[in-house]
Amino acid sequence: MDAADDELAILQALHAHARAVGEDPDLVEDLIGLVRGFGSLDAAAEASAEAERRTDTQARELSAKIDLWCNLPDADRSRHR
Repeated sequence: MDAADDELAILQALHAHARAVGEDPDLVEDLIGLVRGFGSLDAAAEASAEAERRTDTQARELSAKIDLWCNLPDADRSRHR
């Protein structure tokens, strides 16, 4: 049994426990989906961090373009529309 199988077994036990005590198992179901989709919670966390880094980079690039646009004289703005 590898680490992903261990994580999945633990999460499935948590899911069964949540259902048995009448709690909402949605969070555990989401975590099970992440382990199945990414292979482990660590891999899911790394994928999430990478997506966040890409989003941050795109936001900085867009902000720079907006700043450039806002600093253009009015005549230049009309030519670039």
